[in-house]
Amino acid sequence: MDNLIKNRVKKNVRKTLKKFDKKIPQSWEEISVKKQLEYERLFPLHPEFKILVAVSAYCDVPLDDVKKMSVPELKEALDSMPFILQPLPTDPIDHFEYMGETYWVTESLLKNEVQDFLSLEAVKGKPDELLYQIAIYCKKKGESLNDYVLEDRAKHFENLPITIANRLRSFFLSTTILFSVGSQKTLEDLNSNLKESFDYINSILRKQGSGRLSTRLPIRILRSSIKSLERSWRKYYGSLLLETEKENWTKKLMRFKWKKQNAKQS
Repeated sequence: MDNLIKNRVKKNVRKTLKKFDKKIPQSWEEISVKKQLEYERLFPLHPEFKILVAVSAYCDVPLDDVKKMSVPELKEALDSMPFILQPLPTDPIDHFEYMGETYWVTESLLKNEVQDFLSLEAVKGKPDELLYQIAIYCKKKGESLNDYVLEDRAKHFENLPITIANRLRSFFLSTTILFSVGSQKTLEDLNSNLKESFDYINSILRKQGSGRLSTRLPIRILRSSIKSLERSWRKYYGSLLLETEKENWTKKLMRFKWKKQNAKQS
């Protein structure tokens, strides 16, 4: 009897989704940026209906129709989407493949074109800001913002899997923090955190290094790699501090010249 009821519930869920020509996604890879942005748009409006909002956004079914589903039907839909209980990947990436093309972030950052930053400022606060960030930052090799229509490129990325988009979001956030104006304090904090991490890892490796002979060689190799990373970071950190100092002095000089010119005019 229980199986009969369960089968009937499953049939009703499929019928509800079929009405809209939709299906239940099975993983985060099947969730597009567009669907995730819809969830992020709906949730603040209906915080008490978090589960309903998830089913609505991820199955692409109007919220009012989801509200009409029975409790067993809703439970069946949720049981079919266990992945929503798992966090989205957040490890940063600087390039990805989509629809047969490879898009890069680092090339845009290295070019440092003013129009990119102006466009980013213009889309701040938009509901689909993430799509526009991807459209501005992520370009094919050799591309510039002048080579395509921004709105069309943003729409092109609507079906990009959120697993890729969220990792790009992490990359955007980390680079924004690292290279933002007045980032001296942020750099100091980052350097302090990395130093603590290096010290912690080295302390563990030192303890492990006194163990069996079979483990000593791999531990030594690992410690050598960690030291190399430390040296690379210190060198990079020093260059960033120098650039920040240069930037600060340039700004001071520009302010001084501006005040001097104003004083002459008055």
